[in-house]
Amino acid sequence: MVPHVGLNFLNAMDLIGMASILATKERIVVSNASADNLLKDESVAERVLKELKRSSHGSGMPDVFAIMNEVGRPIVVRRTPLFHDSDEALPAGLHAYIIQDLGRFRVPNPDLLARLFHLTPAEIRVVTLFAQGDDVPTIAAALNVQVGTVRMQLKSIQSKTGARRQAELAMLLSQLASMSLPDLELSR
Repeated sequence: MVPHVGLNFLNAMDLIGMASILATKERIVVSNASADNLLKDESVAERVLKELKRSSHGSGMPDVFAIMNEVGRPIVVRRTPLFHDSDEALPAGLHAYIIQDLGRFRVPNPDLLARLFHLTPAEIRVVTLFAQGDDVPTIAAALNVQVGTVRMQLKSIQSKTGARRQAELAMLLSQLASMSLPDLELSR
């Protein structure tokens, strides 16, 4: 049986879209919905378990390791400590892990962008493609608009978000991607 502290951890991580598991070196005991989605490719789940077994030394578990996804980008698996009351400790050998696929771009919720920064629908389409890693010419082609139009919209987006450079905008979008709209109490 998994203690409440473990289930609470999985649920909290799921709310912010972070794939998380509780595992021993032999098996994944329980996972959240985000991890289920990432691990539905059985080869990924098998490689995570293989690395848990390989990296375990004695009774210890690895703190961090990476496996490659289908396009050769890393999936990082890192152990995280859970702070808990002494009577809620995880059983010996059970550890909490956060899994991040660095090959997948996370995109902020369009409604969140609209509410926080008053972006227009056209600006939301541009910033969504930008958050996925597309460059200006690719965005223009995808939206069937001129490159100059995309540049102008990006400047407007930067002004509305307070980002001075595109790199700063990308960082802001990455941070916002972990926030889910229903959990926010935003005033209009």
